[in-house]
Amino acid sequence: PLNPGEPRYTLGSPIFPRATLRLAPEGMRRFIIEAPGASPDKPYVQSATLNGLPLEEPWILHEDLIRGGSLRLEMGAEPSGWGR
Repeated sequence: PLNPGEPRYTLGSPIFPRATLRLAPEGMRRFIIEAPGASPDKPYVQSATLNGLPLEEPWILHEDLIRGGSLRLEMGAEPSGWGR
């Protein structure tokens, strides 16, 4: 979270092209974060989808994360207007 106590997570440049969070109970649900092409040459988020739907804001809510699903970030070499 950007501000402690707020139930949202601010999105930034990913380090890995894919990460899977195994959620309780017992890792049955998963939240997958994909950023194909993420690299030092492509540090800027161009667009994002949460569970296949366009994400207009540069954050997700905690409740979205704990439900499980997927976040996909399209990366690029130049800044875009996404998330402003």
